[in-house]
Amino acid sequence: MSGKAKLSLILGFIALILVCGCSKDDNSTGPPDYFPLTLGNSWTFEVTEKDTAGQDSVYTQIQTVDHTTTFDSEEWFVIVATTDSDTDSTYYRKGEFFLEAIFFYQGSLLDDIIAVSPLEPSVGFSWGDTVNIEVNGVVEDSEEITVPAGTFQCYRERLQISALGGMIEMQIYNWLSDGVGPVRIMYVSGEDTTDMKMVSYSVQ
Repeated sequence: MSGKAKLSLILGFIALILVCGCSKDDNSTGPPDYFPLTLGNSWTFEVTEKDTAGQDSVYTQIQTVDHTTTFDSEEWFVIVATTDSDTDSTYYRKGEFFLEAIFFYQGSLLDDIIAVSPLEPSVGFSWGDTVNIEVNGVVEDSEEITVPAGTFQCYRERLQISALGGMIEMQIYNWLSDGVGPVRIMYVSGEDTTDMKMVSYSVQ
């Protein structure tokens, strides 16, 4: 997988993780949890990449809450994303109002802490954050979507991402389910798209 596609997947998953929410059970009690950060939680995605050259590819990616680590004197959950050819990791934690992330690219720290998604999304809510990555997000809608893992009522969020001095420009659409996590993630960069649909999940 190219470095650009790899970064796209990392950013996309982060975006998706943070921005959307899908509700599996409207009668659930307690605060919503659109990204369950419990060790051992995992999500399996069918990934379809389409580019302008017509080189379409389909493969499987598994994302797992693998372990915790300390960064900047805080505990972070490490999500490891694995395919047949690549393994990447991203750090996540829940702040007071946002899901926060730290991104790495080819083994190097890409950015400081970024607010990637509201913990309690609502339609029309927007935010922005800029360090080395510029993120502008908005919760666009609440909608029902169907993926191979089933049908979920979701919040859809759109993130506009600019990174590496403008070398990476993309939009990320995320769908998350309350108590489930990422259901679908889609990255759009020019005419290239990467669409990730959840096939199965295991969360506590």
